[in-house]
Amino acid sequence: MTRSTRSSRARWCGVAIAAAVAVAVAACGDPSTRAVTPTDAATGPQVDAAATFALTVLRDGDGAGTVSSPAGIACGGVCTAEFAPGAIVTLTAQAAPGSMFVRWSGGGCAGDGACVVTVGAPTTVTATFARTHALVVTRAGTGDGAVTSTPPGIDCGGDCDEAYATGTTVTLVAAPDAISTFAGWSGGGCSGTGDCVVVAVAARDVRATFDRGTLTVNVTKVGDGDGLVRSTPPGITCGSDCTEVYPAGTDVSLSVLPAAGSTFESWSGPCASAPCIPMGIANVVVEFRQVRAAIQITRAGAGQGTVATDPVGAPCGPPGSVYCLEFPRGTTVSLTATPDPGSRFTGWSGAGCSGVGTCTINLTSTAAVTATFEPA
Repeated sequence: MTRSTRSSRARWCGVAIAAAVAVAVAACGDPSTRAVTPTDAATGPQVDAAATFALTVLRDGDGAGTVSSPAGIACGGVCTAEFAPGAIVTLTAQAAPGSMFVRWSGGGCAGDGACVVTVGAPTTVTATFARTHALVVTRAGTGDGAVTSTPPGIDCGGDCDEAYATGTTVTLVAAPDAISTFAGWSGGGCSGTGDCVVVAVAARDVRATFDRGTLTVNVTKVGDGDGLVRSTPPGITCGSDCTEVYPAGTDVSLSVLPAAGSTFESWSGPCASAPCIPMGIANVVVEFRQVRAAIQITRAGAGQGTVATDPVGAPCGPPGSVYCLEFPRGTTVSLTATPDPGSRFTGWSGAGCSGVGTCTINLTSTAAVTATFEPA
C-alpha cells in the first residue's frame, strides 16, 4: 500500500468517525444547546424555561356572552391558549343581549369585575352568564309616589325598568308622597298594598297606582255672635254649607264676615291663620261675639239700695260704688231701683232717665246712670 493510499484511508476514517460522533451527539443532545432542568440542592427541579401552560376558559349558565384577553383568548371561538410561566392575563366578560354576566370562578377570580390570572400552572377559569328578564314598573293614578326594589335596580321616580337574572327574587316597595295614598299593585302577579314580590322567570310589567288624598274641611261656629265663613277655592259658605272635600294639598283660605251686631273673635284648630293647608280632616272653629256696650251704674246719696237689670248683664268690672254691666249692643235694658229698709229711692239721673220709676235704656253705646238713695 502506497503512502497516498494510506493517507486517503486516514481521511475517510476521520470523516466516518466525525459522522459517528455527530450521530451520537444528535441522539444524546448537545450539552451546549440542549434545554436542561438543573437540580438545586435546596429547591429541587426548576421550571423549564421553555415550557408553557394552558389557560382554559369555560362558559356556564343559561345566558350567553364572550370572554376575551388582550392576547390569545377570544371565547366565543378560542377558549384555550398557551402562556409562558409568570404571564399576567386579564380576562374580560361581555354579556350578549338578553343576558348578563354573573361571576367568575377558578383561577383565583371571583365577582363580576375583570379576572386577572397569573399563569403558573395549567389553569381553568369559568365565566357564568345568565339570561335576563325585564321588570318594568308603571306608575298610575291621580297621586304620586316612588317605587324602589331589592336588590337595587328600580328607583321609579326616574329608573322604572331593570333586567334581572333568571331566578332572582325582586321585592318592590311603594312609597306615596305627602299628599297621596298608595292604592295598590296590578300585574306581575301582585295585588293589594303590601310589598310586591316578583321572581325573574319571564318579562314582567307591574303597575303601582297612587291616588291623591283628600282634605275635608269642617267649619264650626261658636260664640254668642254670628257671621258667615267662606272658602277660597269655593265650597264652604257657612252659614249653611259648613263642610267641603278638596284634593289634598289644596291651599284653602277661609274668610269671615260678621253679622250685624257681631264681631269676629278668633280661629282655633289647624287654621289658626290663613291660608289653611291641613291634610286629612281639618276641623276649624270660628268664634263670633256680639258687639257689646256697657252700662255704668252709680249709687249716690246717704241711703242704701240695689239696682236690678232686665235682661241680666255680664259684669265688666269689680263690684264697688260703680257697677259695670255689659250687654250686646242694641239691647233694651230696664233698670229697677229697690231701696233697703230705712232708705228711700229718690230718683235717676243720666242716660236720659229721671223720676223714680223704671229706667229704660236702648243700649247703642256705653251709658252711665246714677241711682240716688236717701235715708227714709
